[in-house]
Amino acid sequence: MVIYRPGHEIADVIRRHHAVFLRTYPTSLHQRQVLFRLMACRTALLGGHVDSCPSCPDVKIISYNSCRDRHCPKCQGHHQIQWVEQSLDRIIPVPHFHIVFTLPDSLSPLILRFPRLLYSLLFHASAKALLDLAQDHRHLGATPGFILVLHTWAQNLAHHPHTHCIVTAGGLDLRDNRWIHTRPRYFMPVKLLAKHFKHCFMQGLISLKNSGKLGDFDPILWASFRNALYQKTWIVYSKPPFGGPKPLFQYLGRYTHRVAISNYRLVSIDSASVTFTVRTKDPTTHKRTLTLSGCEFLRRFLLHVLPKGFVRIRHYGLYNTTHRNHRLHLISLFTPTRSDPNTPDSPLPTTTHPSSVPSRTCPQCGQLLLRQRISHTPSSTDFTRSPPHAA
Repeated sequence: MVIYRPGHEIADVIRRHHAVFLRTYPTSLHQRQVLFRLMACRTALLGGHVDSCPSCPDVKIISYNSCRDRHCPKCQGHHQIQWVEQSLDRIIPVPHFHIVFTLPDSLSPLILRFPRLLYSLLFHASAKALLDLAQDHRHLGATPGFILVLHTWAQNLAHHPHTHCIVTAGGLDLRDNRWIHTRPRYFMPVKLLAKHFKHCFMQGLISLKNSGKLGDFDPILWASFRNALYQKTWIVYSKPPFGGPKPLFQYLGRYTHRVAISNYRLVSIDSASVTFTVRTKDPTTHKRTLTLSGCEFLRRFLLHVLPKGFVRIRHYGLYNTTHRNHRLHLISLFTPTRSDPNTPDSPLPTTTHPSSVPSRTCPQCGQLLLRQRISHTPSSTDFTRSPPHAA
């Protein structure tokens, strides 16, 4: 099996256009570090190792080190698999809903100015809105478990902050320790959830402004901005529940470690522009191509570089560590001894990414390969990549 490599990579765009981009747009030290790490990922610049066969002199497998940056599309597949495998014992084996909380576009300039504060507020408002209504006896009257994942992009790389929420189809009534199920395909009214989400976020935003953490605002401009946000219809979207843990993990894995754009969406790169695919809502076409200048592509890409150390996957309700004992009890309670199509009797199989398993035997004679470490190259511009190899 040959490890497939996409024809173009984000690293190629950065190497071709970063010099002009850095002269044109102001960037932070953290953003420049991200650009450098993505350029150097799996190249001779970071060093690596060579696996060679003592009996077959023509067998040499070169592997360069990864940058391990969370914004790198090449490094997230392995991290995603690790996260899913570590989370297997946390998930309550019941159906889960997928809910998306989206902020209005008019908030983007303020969020990009204070990303750490306002992304944290987005998490808080999404979680509070969901917990408040779920614990209300007029709706569910129980505490669910849910995971929030922050995404900041749209398909065209525009700034589009929203959280993806994977929430249990039911919750635990702490008064008598029983599980309360939701309706089969209905969690709660999304319009009411959107209204409460707006209320929670605006309360937090006004509090940050009054405390001076958002800088100085002209009172008239602030009042106009605040009133415009209140008048907007905020969007919350809900999908039907998944059938069980296995499809949940297959779906959740696509969201937890996704970056703004994958290498496989790149169509062409030249000295002036970058062309990539964009998903559309038209059922007849599904995809179209979008062409941006190299500098504009990098500008949009850097909009989605998160603050250093910011946690973009968070657990709430029954999935919070404070509810660990309740969760373990529920997992044992819902692990079936009967045949149930939604909750399989056997544990979920662990998946393996081809690039995450090093080739340790010779593909020709089967002998154990000898590994020799490659030190970092002294050249600061050696971005030579290792060739695709057969596994």
